[in-house]
Formats: sequence, C-alpha cells, structure tokens
Amino acid sequence: MRSIGDIARLDGLFRLGVIVTLLCTGIFAAVVLSRSYRDFVTANDDLRQIERYRLVLDVSSRLSSERNPSHLIIGAGSTAPPVLIQKLATRRARADQGLRDLVQALPEARDPTSETAKILDRLHTALSTARGRIDALAVLPTAQLTSDALQEAVDKELVVSDLYEELIDMQARRLSREDGDLTSTVFFGRMLAELRDYSGRLRAAVIVPLTLGEPLPLANIIAARRMEGRVLQLWSMIEQDLAAETDLRMADTINAVRVGFLQDGLALLNRVIFDSIEKKPYSINAIQMTEEFGRVLRPLDVAREAILGAMLERFEARRWAALMKIASFAAMTVLIAVILLAMSRLLARAIFAPLVTAHDAVMQLSRGERLAAAGDRLHRGELAELFTALDALDQRLAERERLLQQTMRMSETDALTGLHNRRALELIVRQRERDQRQTALILIDIDRFKAINDTHGHLTGDDILVGLAKHLERVRDASGAIATVARFGGEEFAILTVAGELEQAAVMAETLRRSIADLSFELPGKAPLRITASFGVAVGPSDFQAWQSIMAAADAALYKAKETGRNRVCIDAEGSVLSDERTSAARLRA
Repeated sequence: MRSIGDIARLDGLFRLGVIVTLLCTGIFAAVVLSRSYRDFVTANDDLRQIERYRLVLDVSSRLSSERNPSHLIIGAGSTAPPVLIQKLATRRARADQGLRDLVQALPEARDPTSETAKILDRLHTALSTARGRIDALAVLPTAQLTSDALQEAVDKELVVSDLYEELIDMQARRLSREDGDLTSTVFFGRMLAELRDYSGRLRAAVIVPLTLGEPLPLANIIAARRMEGRVLQLWSMIEQDLAAETDLRMADTINAVRVGFLQDGLALLNRVIFDSIEKKPYSINAIQMTEEFGRVLRPLDVAREAILGAMLERFEARRWAALMKIASFAAMTVLIAVILLAMSRLLARAIFAPLVTAHDAVMQLSRGERLAAAGDRLHRGELAELFTALDALDQRLAERERLLQQTMRMSETDALTGLHNRRALELIVRQRERDQRQTALILIDIDRFKAINDTHGHLTGDDILVGLAKHLERVRDASGAIATVARFGGEEFAILTVAGELEQAAVMAETLRRSIADLSFELPGKAPLRITASFGVAVGPSDFQAWQSIMAAADAALYKAKETGRNRVCIDAEGSVLSDERTSAARLRA
C-alpha cells in the first residue's frame, strides 16, 4: 500500500525538477540571446560604418564634379555665361555640404588632434586656394589666359584630390583594422573611388592645352597613358569581383560603365591625343570635351551608388537576420517555459500514480513477484548537424581569408607582368624610412612603344612588357643588388634600390640600358624585334616625405632622356645626360 506521504514526497521532487529545468532553460536562453545580441550589435555597427564610408566616397565624387564647370569657366574667362557660373556655385555648395556632413558623421573629425581633422584642415585650405585660382581666372579676358596660369589652377584642384585620397585611405585602413569582415567591402569601395579619381585626372591631363589650342606636352601624354592603364587595371579588378553578380540591374549598370566610359570616354581622350600627336586641329574644343567627359563619367557614379547600395542591403539583411534571431529565440524560450509549466500541471495529475505503481512494482520485484508491464526508453539525438555547421563555418572563414589575401595581392601586383605596382613600391618606401642609406629611383620607359603596338599589335606589345619585366628581374638577381622592380603602368617600369651616390645609381641604369639594347624578341614569321629604353635617375633620403620629390626628379630626368634623343640615361643633377650610344663608354672610363 502506498501512503499519502510517499505521493507528497514524489510531488515535491517533481516540482523541484521542473524548477531546475526552467532555471537551466533560462540560463541557456540568456547565453544564446547574449550572443545573438552581440551579432546584432556587430551587424548594426558594420552597417553604420559602411554608411559613413559611403558618405566619404560620395564627398569625393562631389569634389570631383566641381572640376567640370570650373574647367569650362577658366577656358571662357570673363566671357563665361551666368548659367555656368551658377552651376559651379551649386557644385561648390554640394561639396561644402558634403564636407560638413562628413564632419558630423566622423567622430574623429571633431577632434582637432586627430589625423582626420588635420587632413580636413589642409583640405579646406587647399580647396580655398584652388577656388581662388579659378575665380581669379574667371574675370580675365580670354586673351590674358596663359597656359601656365590655367595649368596652375588645374594642379591646385588635383592637390585637393590628393588630400582627399589620403582621407579615404585612412578611413579604409581604419575600417579594415577594426572589423576584418568589412575588408573586402572597404577595398572594393576604395577601387571605385580610385577609378573615379583617375578618370577625372585623365581629363585634367589634356584640358589646358585643349583650351588654348596648343599641342599636348609629352609629359601630359605619358601621364594620360599611365593613368589610362591604371583605369583599365582597376576596372578589370572590379569586373572580376562582380563576375558572380546575378542582379540584372547591376549587370545593366556595369554594362553602362563599360560602354559609356571605357569605350566612349577613353575614345574621346584618345582622339584628343591623336590630334595633338598628328599636329592636326583639335576635332573638339574644351567645352565639348568637358561636357562630353562629364556625361561619360556619370555611369561611374551610378555604378558606385548601385554597388555600394547593394552591399548596404546585404549588411542590412544581416542586421535584420540577427534581430529576427533574437526575437525568435526569445519567443521560443517563452514558449518552452509555458510548455514546461503546462506539462508540470499535467504530469502532476497523470504521472505520480504510475510512479507509485512503479514503486510498488520494484517492491514486488524485490519480493520475487512477477510484473505485468514495462516502461518506455528515452533516446538522445546525435550531434552530427552541429559538426556539419562547424565545418561550414570553418570553410567560410577560410574563404574569407583567401579573398583577403587575394585582394591584397591584386592591390599590390601588376596583373600583366606580375611585378609590384606603384602602390606596393610606396609601401616599400614607407618600410625604409629608418634606413640611413640613400634611396635611388630609376624610371625606365620603352622607346617608341606605341609604334610597336601599332605595327605589331597589342599582344606583341604585352609580350615585350612581360619579357622586359623578366629581363629586369634577371639582371637584378644576377647583380646581387638589393632592388625592387615594379611596373608603373603602360610601358613605364621603375627600380627602387639603395645607393650611396647618384652616380652609382646612374651606372646601374647604364648597365640596364645596354642589356636592354642587346635584347631580341622573336616574332613569328618576322625578323627579331629589338627595343631601346630611356632612363631617369634620382636619389634622395629614405624618407616617405621625400618620395614625391624623388619621383618628380626621376620623372623629369626621364623626360629629359626622351627629349634629347631616347636610349640614354639622364640623372637628376641639373638634368645632365649621363650616357647614350656615343658617349657612354667615354663617360664610364672617366
């Protein structure tokens, strides 16, 4: 016989079990909900950071768009129509508003001691100077407009772009450092901004000579070709990243850029360069060039907004997914608690009698009596799905790391030759800042490379670029020199090394010049092709602040080599020629 005390004791134990179960459920729910909440906070912060980064890129476009009407105004001088002046005022107002919005959006911009605030201060100063130059030219008669004055105004605008590029780079590095999940998005947006900036610089390279009806200087043509190569390289990387995009609207946007800018825009630029080289009257004037180039640049802004908008939508989806996870799990926890409470009431009525019966059965067994019923068995589930989920997570992390490494390699490597690109070279310069030795920069430009492309085709030209790159590396390796070989773009290469004196670097350049002149490229069904190259050499302290001066000096020396007959080495010191085919041996003996 079972007693009331036995039933009361079992009922108390059951209620205690229900309370413990509820407590464990509550603790588990708190752990999961806290993790889901952290995911939500992270996703929300990522979205806010990307929106700020999008504003940074948008202000870049606003500053670039200001150059369109300003170029028209400086070309017209005091004859500029009021509607054009009003257009410039509107563009300036949009740019100023964007900068004010940027200061409000970036907390560090409001700290006077931060690098961001310092860059913005320099930017405002440079912007004021550039606008002052434009306004001063706008009141002059066209007869008083000179090439130097116009070029100075254009260069001042490019200084603004350079300073803003520093701000974009700083924001990109900060976002990547704070959240690795944002790295691919940040670098993608950076490529879009750089593509827009280089496109505007292409127009700036030709606008002044076009305004005055003067031939393009060789330096402008070389700069335009180099920037054109960078634009095409950036677009190639962007297309690779968007290769898996299935959104038809995105595909239409990308096609509009390909047709509107890469075909029409670059064709417009090449037409101006061709007219200048052929010494023909320009087929378009500066006003037509500015208006038409502004039209072909619009698809770039549309593409940037579309692509960044799609990325924002993905981050928004992640945030809502985290929020829905919190809500669903909270609801599930409440439901489990309700079910447990309902089950406790049900089991309190339906279980205790069978338990007492089971007790009696055990007692019967202890006495050797036969039983008439058996109990059910409980089974636990497997953990296979959990390990499958962990494997999937591991694969995703590995894929993200692979994409990060690929993005870093692509951003520092020339796609055609496999050499370092200009960005990688600048990173190396930064790493040498504490080096007490002098840094030597040798710029190399293949002579008459356009004629090679025109005569033998661009595939042959690409083969020559690849072959020359390998040759430069072989010569570097054979000499044992500590040097970095890079491709600046187009047919221009660079070698960064250490040197005690300018003459040492010049001797190295002369050795390279001779070895290149001895090269022979086999062409199917044709006589072997030989090439020559011109060299510009400059030496300066191993300090990144001096890097721009070293590059400018080497570029000036290279221009001098081209101007004085090609296939020679020029050094920085007063642009003097070190060597050519006739004087190299005598000079080296001296």
